[in-house]
Amino acid sequence: MNTHHEFMDEWLALDNLQLKIKKELENVLQKEYSLSIKEFYVLYYLSKAPEKKLRLQQLQELIGLSQSALSRLVANMEADRCGALQKHVCTDDRRGTYTQMTELGENKLQLGLQSFHEVIGTNFAQVDSERILKQLLNKL
Repeated sequence: MNTHHEFMDEWLALDNLQLKIKKELENVLQKEYSLSIKEFYVLYYLSKAPEKKLRLQQLQELIGLSQSALSRLVANMEADRCGALQKHVCTDDRRGTYTQMTELGENKLQLGLQSFHEVIGTNFAQVDSERILKQLLNKL
């Protein structure tokens, strides 16, 4: 029984670290680049796609939002006040809509990636994350 408690303690330590990092990332992205973490993820997935363009359906699966939530998020990112994305109608299927990253979106992504590295590096340097992971895996 004690092993189960130790396993949960390690799991919760890892989970709390992840939550702390995610909250800090969200704050930095919002403050510095006016991006939510989900918006940052949209830019990241688009950066990996051919022509930096994906159908909204594909993005929905990658980001894990409902269709309406993703549509609102993408519409906000396509709006003139943000300008990180640009909408395209599919020529083969007029019902299909693509969104493509703009140059401004690419710039926000690159700056956000630098912040990601800094925040994650700082947080992992403050804890013995390798020990936590090893202990958790050893208890499986």
